[in-house]
Order: sequence, then structure tokens, then C-alpha cells
Amino acid sequence: MESLKGKVALVTGGSSGIGLAITRVLLEAGMHVAICGRDKDRLRKAEKALKEYGKNLIVMSVDVSNKPQVKKWVRASIDRAGRVDVLVNNAGVARWAEVENITDEHLDYQLNVNLRGPLYCSQSVLPYMKEQRNGYIINISSVCGKFGFAGTTAYSASKFGLMALSDSLREEGAAHNIKVTAICPGYVATPMVTDAPVPLDEMIRPEDIASTVLFLLNLSEYAAIKEIVITRKGES
Repeated sequence: MESLKGKVALVTGGSSGIGLAITRVLLEAGMHVAICGRDKDRLRKAEKALKEYGKNLIVMSVDVSNKPQVKKWVRASIDRAGRVDVLVNNAGVARWAEVENITDEHLDYQLNVNLRGPLYCSQSVLPYMKEQRNGYIINISSVCGKFGFAGTTAYSASKFGLMALSDSLREEGAAHNIKVTAICPGYVATPMVTDAPVPLDEMIRPEDIASTVLFLLNLSEYAAIKEIVITRKGES
């Protein structure tokens, strides 16, 4: 963990669930972390819960599907922290529906957050990472980015797109020492999956994803992993 001290991470959707767990573990490792989210109340609660980390935490209200807002967040975070070493594209949404019931609004909502958001954030950090000739982008995808399931068409389409984005980023970033990994969890115990057919005590915990992110960052000096699939708690 010593090698992570003083480094800077940007985490989208960092105010709750998986994002909050990732933020906490990175702060504990001595990193500076800038988080964003759309829900101002959640952001305030997260800031209060993490107040012990003081100036190492940067909080900003941002809609990742809004490109100007993303660019402003990245610029403001780098101005304050001095650099960017890690981007965790975690913000995500899901709405379940059978194919014939998918509306344009339903599809756009998920594509905008789950695919355009990571694209906009990656576009914004890449110039800085290329200049540094170093960086790590971690995309929180899903098993639905590898397999389609009944009722998940729009969500799966957005996550399959995120996997393709991850592959392209990896190929383009390699020459600049920029690594890219996609984490593909199954059901994670968050409010998004309250009606899931998997018992809560068998679901992956947000802390499991956070531990995986920390593992990847500590490993990054020696190797880069293309993707990690986590199916149930304790399994990967």
C-alpha cells in the first residue's frame, strides 16, 4: 500500500454503495480521492462519513452523462490534487424490462450513465495520463456485460458497450503506459438489486469490489489484468 500514498483517484458514483466502499479503501491506502455523484444529499452524507480523511477527499456534484460537467469535475479535481493516477468508472443505473417494453427513455437513461459516462470521463482524463505516461482506468461493468439475461436487455447492452470501450481504451492506452481493467460482478448487495433472486447473504458485498480495486492497484506495477469476473461472495 505504501506505493499508493499520495496518488490521486477519481471515482464516479462515489457517494454510496460500491463507489463509497472503493472511496473509503483508497483513502485508507493514503490516496487522494475525488468523488462525484448526482444526489447532493448522498454526497453530503458521504463527505460527513469520510471527514476523518480531511483534505484527501474532494466532493463534487456531477452528472456523468453531461460532458461539460464531467470535464469541469476532472479539471477541478486535477487543479486541486495536482494529477490523476486512477479513474474508477463506477456510476451505474439499471432498469429491468422485457424487450417489447423497453422505451426510448428507458434505453437512453442506461446508455447515458453506463456507457456515455465512462466514455466522457475517460476522454477527460486521458490527456493528463498520456502526458504523465502513466495511469489506470478501472471500469465497473457486470456479468451482464458478458452474458445477456431475460429482462436485462437495455442494461446488458450498456455493459457490453462498456466492455468494448474497455478493450479499445486498453489498446490505445498501452503505448502510454495506461492500463485498463473491467470488473464484472454479479449481484452486489446494494439498493439496485433489492428484488434479485439471490439471497442477500450470498451476494457480493461492495467491500469485495473495493478490495478487488485495491488489489489491482497494488498489482499494477507488475502486471495488468484485462478483466475480473466475480460471481458470488468469495468467488472470482
